[in-house]
Amino acid sequence: LSDRLITQGTYLYGILFGPKPQYAHLDNDFGSAYHPKRDPLAFQRLLQAIDPLGLVTGITCTSSDSQGLHIYFPFNQSLPSWEVGSGISILLESQGFKVQPGQLEVFPNSRLYTIDSTPNLFNAHRLPLQQGSYLLNENLEPILSSRSAFVRQWQHCQQRNTLDAKTLQRILKQKKRSHYRLSNKADKILNALN
Repeated sequence: LSDRLITQGTYLYGILFGPKPQYAHLDNDFGSAYHPKRDPLAFQRLLQAIDPLGLVTGITCTSSDSQGLHIYFPFNQSLPSWEVGSGISILLESQGFKVQPGQLEVFPNSRLYTIDSTPNLFNAHRLPLQQGSYLLNENLEPILSSRSAFVRQWQHCQQRNTLDAKTLQRILKQKKRSHYRLSNKADKILNALN
């Protein structure tokens, strides 16, 4: 895919996640309950929710003319897609966020979807800085956007974000233990009622 085709703006291009990415991405749609236009504090709460993973710095862009937000979190290690998506989703949901299309989406998504018993690919997202997409500053205001500025920000974030396999495993195990405790508690309640 050439730069010329991307900058022409005739088509929108997306990317699918492979098995071991080196970044994660959040999509906060304009109509979402968590968009800063609707809830000015939700955006900061969202960023704080994933901080325990070591994702402390992101690149924020408008997604398109729709004014949705895309936040990219580059990191140095190649990690399993489903674990990255699951870890982020677990932390967001533990803070009361609902991860669902049209509200807040996590890329890579936390699991492979299956259609008619056939595994499907991870969800795709738009490439940044296509028509209507701009880099945003810390006040979420558009700034001069170029591929080189995006790459510089990417490299800066990559140095600061410390997501690793050990941290992901800890988050996933906590969720598993929590689910197990809730299942046992529900079973005990049901048995007491019978």
